[in-house]
Amino acid sequence: MCARTGSRSTSGPARRYTTSEVHDLVVDGPGGGLALRLYRLESSEAARPVVVFAHGGGFVFCDLDSHDEFCRSMAIATCDRGGPAVLGQALFYPVIDDDFDTESYRKYGVGYYNSAAAMRWYWEQYAPDGTDDPRLIPTRAESLAGLPSAVVATAELDPPCSSGDDYADRLAAAGVSVQHRRFDGLFHGFLTFPALSLSEPARQEVRKMVRALVDGPDLPVTGTSGFAS
Repeated sequence: MCARTGSRSTSGPARRYTTSEVHDLVVDGPGGGLALRLYRLESSEAARPVVVFAHGGGFVFCDLDSHDEFCRSMAIATCDRGGPAVLGQALFYPVIDDDFDTESYRKYGVGYYNSAAAMRWYWEQYAPDGTDDPRLIPTRAESLAGLPSAVVATAELDPPCSSGDDYADRLAAAGVSVQHRRFDGLFHGFLTFPALSLSEPARQEVRKMVRALVDGPDLPVTGTSGFAS
């Protein structure tokens, strides 16, 4: 679910994925119509789980077409189980806060695809009046207890990586069930680069994590992946 901004993916040629139904929709939003794209494997009246993919894009970039290939690949990989209840949060290299002095910002703020300068600009566009509201910076809430179960996938070479890792740790400390993987040697956005050799193994691991989230994991799982370059 992305706003149309005119920016396109730089991930290379998209693979062809077949779904039974793909529909472009428009729903009402606070600032006007919001463009959505619905992917379904087959027609059915039965209730089924829904994955809402909301691309960040620095809060300003990319659209339905730039991430169409990734959404199709996720739809193909999704098993048809369960009901329509909201079960959890799946965060891929999330932007959690505007702390630019973390270890990952200091080490990877320049020269690793996403940059500290770009992230500062994104935050200025997204929250020009400040970021005190915990709805913008969730870790500024008094407690994270009671939040939905989470999948948190971070990328070692991404400036916001440390904040994402810390968010996963704080969720677990608050009693929230968390599956956390830091993908070493990879950068922000790697899941949407199908031509990258490490992307498909990472996608498979992320899909397993999301499936465990849907099925209800018994125990939290945290750690780093073995996809080091």
